[in-house]
This record gives sequence, C-alpha cells and structure tokens, in this order.
Amino acid sequence: YVENTDVDIEVHGLTPSQLEEILDGLGGRLEMGASFGIYGLKGYGLDIAMPRRERAIGRGHRDFDVTVDPFLGTEQAARRRDFTINALMEDVLTGRVLDHFHGVRDLRRGVLRHVDDRTFPEDPLRVLRGAQFAARFGFTAAPETIALCRGIDLSALPPERVEGELRKALLQAERPSLFFETLRDMGQLVLAGQAHQQTQRCTQDRQDQLRRNACKSFSLCRVLHHQQHRANNQQPTADAYGKQAQQQGCIAGQQNRQGQQHPSAPCATAEKQRHRQ
Repeated sequence: YVENTDVDIEVHGLTPSQLEEILDGLGGRLEMGASFGIYGLKGYGLDIAMPRRERAIGRGHRDFDVTVDPFLGTEQAARRRDFTINALMEDVLTGRVLDHFHGVRDLRRGVLRHVDDRTFPEDPLRVLRGAQFAARFGFTAAPETIALCRGIDLSALPPERVEGELRKALLQAERPSLFFETLRDMGQLVLAGQAHQQTQRCTQDRQDQLRRNACKSFSLCRVLHHQQHRANNQQPTADAYGKQAQQQGCIAGQQNRQGQQHPSAPCATAEKQRHRQ
C-alpha cells in the first residue's frame, strides 16, 4: 500500500470560462497554467485541470503544442498519460473507476506498461520516470514498454531533469539498483549516465561562477570601505566588510561573533593570491 497525497481533478464538459467562474465562487482561484487549462484553489493541494490535446513539436519533454478540449472524453484524455496505472480515473459523482487501458490489472500485477505507442515516445523523460517508478514501487516494466524505450532518444533532456529522476530513485526507493537495471534493460543506461555527468559539470561550473562573483564583490566592498574609513580616519573591520557586502547583495549571513572563520575568508584569500601572481 502506497499512501497518495496528490489529488488531481480533471473537469469535463465545462468551458474554461465556466470553470473559472465556479472556482471564483469557491474563492482563491489560482492559475497554475491557465493556457494549459490547469488551476488550483488557495489553501488546497489540488491540481484542477481540463482535458487537453498535446502534440509534440520538438525533441524536448516540454516541446508540446497544447489545446484545451472540454469535450474530448475520458478515454482520449487518458490516452496522453504515460503508464496505464497513471491513466486511471474515478468519477467523483458515482465512484466508478474509469479504466480504459487496464490499469487496475497492471497495478495488481505490479506491471509498468505504457498507454500508447504513438504518444509515449513524444516525452523522453518518461523513460527515466518508468525506471524510477520501477525502483520506488518494485514494479516490472512490460516487455513491449522496454522495447519501445530502447528507441527513444534522451539526448535532448535537460540535465537537471535527469538528475531529478535519479535523486528520486536513489533517495526514495528501497532498491535503487532497480533503476539502473531497468535502464540497462531499456538500453538507456549509458545515455542516462552521460546526461548525469553533464549535470555534474553544469553544477560545478555554476558553483565556480558563484565563487568568482563572490570574490569580485568582496573585493569591491573592501575597496569601498577602505576609501570610506580613510576619509573618516578609521580602521575598517571584518564586520564592516560584511555589512557592506550584505548591502551589495553578495554575501549573506556573514557576521559571526563566535570566533569561527569568517565566511568571506576564502574569497579574500583567493583575491590576495591573484594579486601576488
């Protein structure tokens, strides 16, 4: 048994303006993606969506042309889902489960099966999602889903999205190894690893850039304070540097009155070394 804390509501048979009027009457309507027909209610953890058609217009997982269609019907609306277990719906008026693609059967058997051969490959992130679902919930990918995933190109995925799926598998799964085993079966283990390495390079480059910016900002603050205290015939202090840096928005929380190393010290040291060279 897995507790579900997400509540997604899909509203059929109402136009966007009609739905917005109803939500306004309930108070606190939130537009979480109004152009995609996605709303929320303030104070409630709800995703309230309208049926929509999606058409891939690029290689990325966000490259879709989205059209809201209130009268699309539940079967066609569920067809855009990734896996059959995620295509299940419940009619809130009758309590009847709408199972157009045998998701209940797959759920009971612990099988991860894609919904549609045509729409599934349009979002390459689904390959990684399938692998992390398998790891987190102990599911087995269906043979036809594994075969389909072998031909999907992951090279256009943003590295941070690859890292996000990897983190879920490593931190939330009892057997993270299933993530890698499933990717291996799909023939995607090498590509996923390359994408993760690219993520690490991007993260390191970003950290290096932030360090350089902090050093430059601290150096500028130091010069400004020297000039100010020289005019006032006062000796600048480390706290004074920190306050000026905080005002410039380059160093946060740098005051430390417990005798520990000043957080800006590495930047100052790096700046001195550069002046010596």
